[in-house]
Amino acid sequence: MNVSPEEARASLAAVQQTRGQMRKQAGASAYFAVIWGLVWFFGCLATQFLLPRSIWLVWLVWLPLLIVGSVLSGVLGYHLGTQTRTAIGARHGLFYLALGAFSLLWLFLFQPLNARHVVLFFITILSFGGIVSGILERMRAGILVSLAFLFVTLLGYYLVPAYFYLWIAVFCGLPFAGVGVVMRLRWR
Repeated sequence: MNVSPEEARASLAAVQQTRGQMRKQAGASAYFAVIWGLVWFFGCLATQFLLPRSIWLVWLVWLPLLIVGSVLSGVLGYHLGTQTRTAIGARHGLFYLALGAFSLLWLFLFQPLNARHVVLFFITILSFGGIVSGILERMRAGILVSLAFLFVTLLGYYLVPAYFYLWIAVFCGLPFAGVGVVMRLRWR
C-alpha cells in the first residue's frame, strides 16, 4: 500500500487532533475530582468540629454541599456529554447513579453504628466505584488512586479514630481535589 506524503501528513494531523480532543476531555472531567474533593474536605471538617455539638449542624453543612456537588456534577456531565458522544460516559453516569442508589439502600438496611461508619461506608463504596471504572476503562492510575484513598481512609479509621474526619478532610478530600487540579492543568 502506497501512501503519499500529503496523505500521511493528513492522517497524522487527524490523529493529533483526536488526541488533543481526548486530552481536553480528560482535563475537563478532572473538575469532578475538584468538586467532590472540596465537598469531602469541607463536609469532613464540619463533621470533625461540629459533631460534638449537634448532628443538625453537621447536616446543615453536608446537605448544601451534597446538593451543590450533585448539581455541579450533573451540569458538568451534561456539558461534557454534549462535547463528545461516547457510550462510556453515559454508562459511567448510570453506573454511579445505580451505585449511589444501592449505597443508600444498603445504608438503610444495614444501619451503621455511628457517623464514622457512615463515612467509612461511603468511602469504601466510592473506592469500589473508582476501581471498577479503572478496570473498565483500563486506567491503571484510576485503580491505584482509588486503592490509595481506601488505604489512607482505613489507616485513619484505625489509627486516629478521634480525628478521623479531620484525617479524611486533609488526606482524602484535599488530595482528591489536588489530583483534579493537576489533571486539569496537565491535560488542557
